[in-house]
Amino acid sequence: MHAKGISALRPIPETKQPRGFTEPNNLSFPNCGMKPTSTRTKREIDDSSEELPPNRNIIGGNMAQRGYHPWNVYIENEETGEACGGTLISPTVILTAAHCIYGSKAEDFIVSVGMYDKSKRRAADGVQTRLPSRLLTHPKYDSTSYTSDIGLMILQPKIKITGHVRPICLWNVDSDPKLKRVAGTEAMAVGFGLADNYTLPDELQQVRLPIRTHRECFLSKRKFFGKYLRPGNNFCAGYTNGTSTCNGDSGGSLSVEKDSRWFIRGIVSIGMSKRVKFNGEETLLCHPDQYSLFADVASFMDWIVENTPEISFRN
Repeated sequence: MHAKGISALRPIPETKQPRGFTEPNNLSFPNCGMKPTSTRTKREIDDSSEELPPNRNIIGGNMAQRGYHPWNVYIENEETGEACGGTLISPTVILTAAHCIYGSKAEDFIVSVGMYDKSKRRAADGVQTRLPSRLLTHPKYDSTSYTSDIGLMILQPKIKITGHVRPICLWNVDSDPKLKRVAGTEAMAVGFGLADNYTLPDELQQVRLPIRTHRECFLSKRKFFGKYLRPGNNFCAGYTNGTSTCNGDSGGSLSVEKDSRWFIRGIVSIGMSKRVKFNGEETLLCHPDQYSLFADVASFMDWIVENTPEISFRN
């Protein structure tokens, strides 16, 4: 919040238990969240102003191994030419950022699941493409402040679960808006967004980003995060050394490993912008020396569950 130009960290709400998940061993879908892991690093880039509008979309890092992220979804808006990420949470539902689908129609999109190299997506073995039948944005989504930046894509026909395509696990313990369970944890972000030197890779990229406390996030850039950070709605992750999410990664997952399974905790939402030369012109792209904001999946579990009937809550 702001008072006479002074930014303050917003209050942190109380923890609540989402409906359906009464045991930490409950899983949202059978055999969800099974995969190996990897890491990445990135070069440093110069500082810039925090007065620029927020960047809505990973830069740097290394290529993911084929099959390591079987829930990752590549979302193409054929009407606008823009791309986002998403995460398969059941055979018929993709979790993404609200700003990736807000104001669009289901027929504008085509989604690809099980894709490793987007230059071969139409011919690659194991890639499944679908046209969404319905889009849902969270009823409290605000396109100005990016609060409740979460959305769902409903697929028909359903995705076939294979060794290369399977859902991630939904967060299965309390919402923990104070982040006591996860602060300091290195979580995994993936996407097809901009890489080193703001180049656009064909291969899926991955990066490990530590989840930051709300206070740590706020103190890093009071003006920006005083405006956009809302504990219990979103949270920060990343570094200030040039490793970050970037344009093209919005809607993708930030996942945490627990007991050899991966659970989605965040959705790539927004971050600070930076003026750079891109294709010979000055433009606004992601600022890799600042933390990024992620929609807090744990805080929206009731809404997700209400709109994903295939979730089983079985061990």
